[in-house]
Amino acid sequence: MQSHAQWTLADVELATVELFDQITSSPPLHVGPTKCGALLALAKCWAAAHPSDSCKQGEQRLVCGTG
Repeated sequence: MQSHAQWTLADVELATVELFDQITSSPPLHVGPTKCGALLALAKCWAAAHPSDSCKQGEQRLVCGTG
């Protein structure tokens, strides 16, 4: 019998916050033009597809440089 994980929107929001905390607290993951550009491209994808309106707004602020 297969078990399927049940994720709530709160779980996804918390995972997003934890991921950004890890990325921003580790300079090797975001320092430099290439890495910064890659992070911004990832944030654009998340902003477009994230299931949480709150996370979409935060990611959009990051992409636009207003957050």
